[in-house]
Amino acid sequence: VKLDDKVISYDFESEEFRNYEIKKAWNRLQPAWCFIETDLGFTLSCSDTHLIYHPDYKHNEIAVRDLVVGEIIYVYKDGKLFKDNIRNITFFEQEKRVYNFSIDDVKSYISDGILSHNEQKDAGEGTDDWGDSWGSSFASPARITYEIYRPVGTLEDDGAFFKEEMIGGIVTLNDVEQGITAYSNLPSPLNVAADDIPPGQLYAPVSDPYIFKVLAVGRGGLEAGTQSTPSVNPGILYPDRGPLVLNKIFTEANGYSSDKPFLEYQDFGSAEVPIPYSIAYTKPVSMSYDVINKLSYAKVNLSRLRTFSGQIHRVKLYYKSAGELGQYGTLYDGPITSTDTMVDELSITGRRRIGFFSDQATINKYWEAREGLNAGRYYGEYTGDIVEALKQYHSGSLTADDSVVMKGMLISGSNRGLNDVVTAYSKDIPGSSAIEGFNLARGVEYSLRAKVFGNKTPKEVESTTGGTSIESKGQLEFYISGSATEEDTPYGKRLGFLEVGDDDYGTAYQDFGVVEHNFQVAKSGNFIIQLVAKSGEWQLRNIMIKPAREVGYSPDYIQLSAKVPPLTRRPDSLQFYAEFYDTNGNLAAKKSVSPTAIQFQGDNIVISGLDNVVSGSLNIGDAIGSGFEFYGGSSAYLRTIGYQGFTSASLGLAQSGFFMWSGSVLPDSNDSYGGVGMEMHAGLNSGSFRFRTYPRAEIDIRTDKFFFGSAGQHISGADGTIA
Repeated sequence: VKLDDKVISYDFESEEFRNYEIKKAWNRLQPAWCFIETDLGFTLSCSDTHLIYHPDYKHNEIAVRDLVVGEIIYVYKDGKLFKDNIRNITFFEQEKRVYNFSIDDVKSYISDGILSHNEQKDAGEGTDDWGDSWGSSFASPARITYEIYRPVGTLEDDGAFFKEEMIGGIVTLNDVEQGITAYSNLPSPLNVAADDIPPGQLYAPVSDPYIFKVLAVGRGGLEAGTQSTPSVNPGILYPDRGPLVLNKIFTEANGYSSDKPFLEYQDFGSAEVPIPYSIAYTKPVSMSYDVINKLSYAKVNLSRLRTFSGQIHRVKLYYKSAGELGQYGTLYDGPITSTDTMVDELSITGRRRIGFFSDQATINKYWEAREGLNAGRYYGEYTGDIVEALKQYHSGSLTADDSVVMKGMLISGSNRGLNDVVTAYSKDIPGSSAIEGFNLARGVEYSLRAKVFGNKTPKEVESTTGGTSIESKGQLEFYISGSATEEDTPYGKRLGFLEVGDDDYGTAYQDFGVVEHNFQVAKSGNFIIQLVAKSGEWQLRNIMIKPAREVGYSPDYIQLSAKVPPLTRRPDSLQFYAEFYDTNGNLAAKKSVSPTAIQFQGDNIVISGLDNVVSGSLNIGDAIGSGFEFYGGSSAYLRTIGYQGFTSASLGLAQSGFFMWSGSVLPDSNDSYGGVGMEMHAGLNSGSFRFRTYPRAEIDIRTDKFFFGSAGQHISGADGTIA
């Protein structure tokens, strides 16, 4: 299917079939999909947010995920449109690529014989969060948009209170009717004045209180108390379902010929009426670390995993000390997932993603921008000036910015000149695994993904009649550069570009949604990513490069990070092998074995907390029978192993050494040890120090030379003289 192709659809007003041109087409990955079967034998595989056309539903549409068995839909058969019942709906929690398009006028088309609707999904990713107020208020079930404002008079009236950490939280609205009775901005014939018909004759809340789970938090909407003023820093919560109400507008009581009440997911949350609510969510825990507690992890790379048929669902990884008898132990057991390659493996967590812009510190550490003529990594050399707000026409920045999209990175700078660009790139970090870029493997298909927003700025361009002119432009190009690429341009391997459309966006950003591009490299090696803004300003969120994966296939390459259990000796060399399982738990015939044993340092031992107990004997040394002994019985002591007491050491009958105790200890010694004390003896007449509180307090120091005090105020002695 391509643009300007024609598809057949049905016009309910003229009651006839006609051919319509396709005006927009797109494809994208969906996290879930479903399979529909009807009584007449029609079937449809589609995303769970796909819209079915039906004139009796609100806006003539209903999402597949809101359909139930027995529901009536329209099907096309023998040149006519028939009503058909849904016999079965099966949902699959699997990622799948879906294809869609929209047409003019009737905004419907026939897909596999079933009448579909697409008015609200022209953007390819649900409704446009940055559209006008009517579009935001009446989003389709594919992505329900409700703007819930803080109480009037607070600093968070515009919704800036909403943060990404609220995803997964539970929101409760105890007065749904307060929102759904704000209907004066509804389209005709629903926009009756509040004084004409009592609200109770129009809507009856069913979901009261209205409780929903937050699926996402976005930017967009209006200032509180207005219907047309865009919010400077707005916030939107996306719920998992809308509030259910009984719509009684089309009834005899309201002047219609017959009663047609129906249940619907009602749009509400007008800026006219702030709605009180409460939200319960878990705030993220701040991360801390201890430099003395060292943990050992195994980073395991598994490649060439794509199967002839079926897919690998789970992998088991086993380990054993090299040369050790006995069975292998389990190191990892979990499902296979494609992981981001753009991570700092030497960070505290070991998997810090550099393309997730959690704060300015992340950008400062892992990213840099240059501006000017051919700025960036150009022919392998860094050119241009570091972005700074000192030049004419711009205020350059590479900053964490939440104004357009949460956790976004703003790229701006001096790209007004004819060949001037602003290039943001992942930089080399001393002490980080990113010091030479990030690794790509030959033969693996990778996917570059990012959520992108673009805005036009003035740009000098060459005129077709000669000379130059200033136009409003916005273009961003994507490159990878490094030893893993066949560089076809001075910036490296060109993956693709985005360009802000011809629509008059004014000062607003165009939402490109989640863009995706698959690619391969000719050989294994390291890379960096370069984002070359030839014109315009750009905001990006959640940039990642990971092995591509389609439903029904395993990724070619995965990377696992597994905690190594405490080692019996440190360091130790370990051997590994991996087993693979399908979704039914069947074991694959092939296994993957590490070619050689790999040395690991292992964890160190850290004793923390306030309730640890040593109730026996602990030796500190390189062998049993030497070093120090730490004893934790009813009475405790620390001594040189073999030390039997002061008298035995003086006579040379036992080991000399060090002894410190508390309580009654060493009952078999020639000395009586009680109370508390400390003594050191070098053996025979080599010198000693003794302090004890039992059987009487005493201190005994025997040495050839002593000094007490400080210069000018002391007592000292040596060679038979005291001074």
